[in-house]
Amino acid sequence: MVFFVDPPMLYNGITTQVLVYLSGINGGNVTSLGIRPTGTTDPLLYLTTTYDITKPNQVLAIVPMGLPTGGYDVLVEDALGCSAELTNGLQVTDSLTLALDRIDPPFGMSGQLTGVTLFTENPLPAGMVGFGNLPRVYLAPHNPGPGDVATTMTALGFINDEKLTGVVPGTLAPGEYDVIVVNPGGEVGLLANGFTVTANPSPVI
Repeated sequence: MVFFVDPPMLYNGITTQVLVYLSGINGGNVTSLGIRPTGTTDPLLYLTTTYDITKPNQVLAIVPMGLPTGGYDVLVEDALGCSAELTNGLQVTDSLTLALDRIDPPFGMSGQLTGVTLFTENPLPAGMVGFGNLPRVYLAPHNPGPGDVATTMTALGFINDEKLTGVVPGTLAPGEYDVIVVNPGGEVGLLANGFTVTANPSPVI
């Protein structure tokens, strides 16, 4: 059985790793995980997966950028050929309706954790929304190459619909990164080139 995809809502401008929760895996492995638009019999798009036998109820999958928007069914097959399907288990959007305004500081050093605060526009423009409780925040290379997966910001703290705190991991390579916020309700905000990772520490004044 396939129970849930976390996160269930993705922005199609980035490549995202998701965690699929399931049970009843036979043969000690997941041999395939595919998705297709809900309500269709289209050929499956098979995702790159990682399965750890010490966590038999989870499988990691990489969802590529550029998917058409809409709902997707998730189909999993194990090593004995048993299969299960989660109908409309994944939603993909390209709509930018979250009024993300800035991140402070807009830079950090590779190899070090960086505490940041994100802000929405104030007041909110017509038709736009603020932060929900609790969104996902990603950092993705501004010019992604093959296999570049968005990095998830950690230690998120919801202050209010205008302010959000988090920590940028120290694993990012030097370069320019887009900042993407995805609300629980599916609204997405984007700061193109919003965060810079440097190889050297910033000067102290």
